Amino acid sequence: MWVQTRAPVGNDPGAIIEGQYATAGDVLYLEDMRGNAIASQRMRPDDNAPAVARKLLRERRRASSSVPGFYDGPSYNPNRVFH
Repeated sequence: MWVQTRAPVGNDPGAIIEGQYATAGDVLYLEDMRGNAIASQRMRPDDNAPAVARKLLRERRRASSSVPGFYDGPSYNPNRVFH
């Protein structure tokens, strides 16, 4: 599964983060694509597992930096020059 973290604009393809999840009973386990545990959460009977996994993945990314957008990297803009 993936979550879009930056929408595509012009020549910038945007950005996503990827993860994978599994459920065991009423617990959802979220991992990165290497199999490293990211989070787990007990689900309610009316929860949607893919939606919960996307929410946890998005929250995990936001928590990875105290500076918003720090890990986004430069966006592609051929008209900008960096010195």
